[in-house]
Amino acid sequence: MEYLKNKLIESNLLNKDDKFDMYVLKDMLKRRMNEVKFKQVKEDSARFIFTNEDLSFYSKELFLQMIDKL
Repeated sequence: MEYLKNKLIESNLLNKDDKFDMYVLKDMLKRRMNEVKFKQVKEDSARFIFTNEDLSFYSKELFLQMIDKL
């Protein structure tokens, strides 16, 4: 967590004196997931999948559920 905090500070996504814990991280991730355009993610990902895997499971809801399990 300390390493991640330092990288977020370096990236100007967090201030040095800001509180940073798992709750803050989850909140940051959830806010970011709300900005992601999953249609574009699916299109971009399809180029790297060599099987006929269905990418329909890529969704904001899936990633929000995953964040909740952290």
